[in-house]
Amino acid sequence: MKILIIHSFGIGDMIMFTPTLKEIKTKYPDSIIDFLIFQKPSAEPIKNCKYTNEIFYTTFHYKDLIKNIFLIRKKLYDISIYTSGANPIKASIYSFLLGAKLRIGEYMKYKLPLYTEQVKFNANIHRVESNLSLINQIANLNTKPLFCLDQDSENYSLNFLSKFQTSTIIGIHPGCNQKYANKRWEIEKYISLIKLIEVEYQFSKILIFIGPDEKDVGKEIKNNIPNIILIENNLQSVSAIISKLDLMITNDSGLGHIASCFNINILTIFSKYTHANPTKIKPFSNKSHIINFKNHRVGVTIEVNEVFKTITEIVNKNKALL
Repeated sequence: MKILIIHSFGIGDMIMFTPTLKEIKTKYPDSIIDFLIFQKPSAEPIKNCKYTNEIFYTTFHYKDLIKNIFLIRKKLYDISIYTSGANPIKASIYSFLLGAKLRIGEYMKYKLPLYTEQVKFNANIHRVESNLSLINQIANLNTKPLFCLDQDSENYSLNFLSKFQTSTIIGIHPGCNQKYANKRWEIEKYISLIKLIEVEYQFSKILIFIGPDEKDVGKEIKNNIPNIILIENNLQSVSAIISKLDLMITNDSGLGHIASCFNINILTIFSKYTHANPTKIKPFSNKSHIINFKNHRVGVTIEVNEVFKTITEIVNKNKALL
């Protein structure tokens, strides 16, 4: 059986699909699973995965969409699944044009004629569970998302971290995609938080992860805390380092979801300006903690102290971090 997964969102959303990917392979162990991906970095979590066969890439430009329609129709897929959260009308039209016999996706108020099977979108459950519902599976809250690391990245992370003889390694991702900059907790608050952590946990090592469009964030932190370590590398290498952290502190971002693939504590800060629904899209892990400032209007000091208090609570519950 040939299955096509259509994914038009980012890295975090792909990670929130990986439990479903595993469930599909469990239910159909002999299936061939291909992906059609709109944002190329979204392939990173699954491109080295044993469950994944072939990956196709497209953009939202009409020429790319048409080219892939002709390419993929020739593959004669048995099933296509459009991952949760997409615009249901556009997604159903594109799924129909791609030509799979069984086309699965979500609808909002009314069922759509171009899907053969569909599930009503539920804004009150986590996206991991929404994706699982697409294959009529009952969500298992212990199902862990997946990020497949290559061996070179594993070796790189071990070598990089070997220089830090410390009991606690804390990662912080103070940015996110510039397109969604409203998700970012303000940089001055991160700077104040880092200084608090360095005073309270003197034997910890703080690593700051900086993406390609976050160099200004890294520069501002470095100007205020000269000895801080900035990490700028490819996503596989960054993910390998994240996998070995004791604690990851992040905005609502793809790196937070990468952390959910590994057995580490995660603290996600939802800024007061975000449009995201924390219940729906927080990292899916039993070690995932959130602080939700959405729609709050409190001062800098209050927010920083609240985040630091939560970090202290996480550390106190996990004495191995000390």
